Amino acid sequence: MVIKIDLSKSYDRLRWLYLSLILLQVGFNLSFANWVMRSVTSFFFVILINGETSNFLRPKRGLRQGCSIFPLLFLLVAEGLSRGLYNAKLSGTLKGIRVGGPLHITNILFCR
Repeated sequence: MVIKIDLSKSYDRLRWLYLSLILLQVGFNLSFANWVMRSVTSFFFVILINGETSNFLRPKRGLRQGCSIFPLLFLLVAEGLSRGLYNAKLSGTLKGIRVGGPLHITNILFCR
């Protein structure tokens, strides 16, 4: 079976707790992870409807587009998915697709 995951809305749906845990899991220290998370979570926005602005709204998940560090953070999140698939392969839960000899591919985003 092959599964294609659509990442088109993944910037908007990324949970901040998961990002924080991934930063720590890949080896960043706590102070750096906190600094990154302050950058990710310290914004708000307003909505303009018929010339009237709404109250300030603070999102609870997602990454803003346009900041140069956020694509790199998204790659860390994708690495978390890749590691999960790799661990599932190691445990025997997932076999992958055999492409020749002992080589099995579990995903095409990050192959091991």
